[in-house]
Amino acid sequence: PKNRVWQPDRHRNRPSDDSLSWFDKWWLHHKETIGRGNKRNRKNVRHIIKNHTTNVTVVSINDKAPQINLAKYADNSVITDFIVPGNCYLLSFWATWCGNCLIELKEEFIPSIANEFKDIPIFKFVPICIDSTESELEKFFKSTHGSKWHHLSQTTYLDTNRLANSKYAKSGIMPLNIVIGKDGVIKYIHSGKITAEEDLSELRNAIISGLWIAAN
Repeated sequence: PKNRVWQPDRHRNRPSDDSLSWFDKWWLHHKETIGRGNKRNRKNVRHIIKNHTTNVTVVSINDKAPQINLAKYADNSVITDFIVPGNCYLLSFWATWCGNCLIELKEEFIPSIANEFKDIPIFKFVPICIDSTESELEKFFKSTHGSKWHHLSQTTYLDTNRLANSKYAKSGIMPLNIVIGKDGVIKYIHSGKITAEEDLSELRNAIISGLWIAAN
């Protein structure tokens, strides 16, 4: 229904079937994981997450997401007008020189949250590496140190001149994570390392908010 009210537990005793939406199927599969954590997280899955970074960003929560152009590292293809209405994005700006970026992009942190949504076609996890050229990033991934982040090699986009980064924050602010909802509106902004369980839960909830809002 057009004015559907989201009730996460309404299918608690109902088996999944083909009549359920992709979001309902996803919720049935993941609700136990999302239910873990503190009481505030369990009660506020739809809560619009606070802006952690008002002093370093040039956008705010509830702003329309600025359009960006990116080059994909894996095949060097250039995508203009990257933000497409109808998709939900997690933009993770990082740099090879940024220690906190590398920590939060270890497989057990931000990538693990993104992986929870991998079966939802409209969800896009977009690591964006600033400063590095294609050859510099290739050298990084092939190095003994950088090989620990090779899992990012197929999904990372290049922002060598910081043009995309500067549309969301003061140039070079790292780490920076942005969730853009299916409606093209910014749902979440976080600058600083995301590794604590509470921060990871908040990121998960922001993605859910970005996916669900557009289902109405």
